[in-house]
Amino acid sequence: MESLLGLIAFASVPAYPALQTMALRRLNGAWWYAAAAPLLAMVPIAAVTVIAFLQQSNLWPLLLILASPVASLYLLVTIGLGRTT
Repeated sequence: MESLLGLIAFASVPAYPALQTMALRRLNGAWWYAAAAPLLAMVPIAAVTVIAFLQQSNLWPLLLILASPVASLYLLVTIGLGRTT
């Protein structure tokens, strides 16, 4: 179970940008705004991640790994609900 959660967490890091792009292209109206909401958190997290990498921190991907599963799950739900209405 622990390895499955780890796999999901690490797989969500590259999946998030694809889901974000797909959501912003496919949804419209209020659902588009709902799909854009994770960007409010993920853009600053990406900036902090890049800065930490440039400073050669050994924990540079930590915030990205912790935030991506939450943002990906939110986008999956938003895409699912937005496509049904």
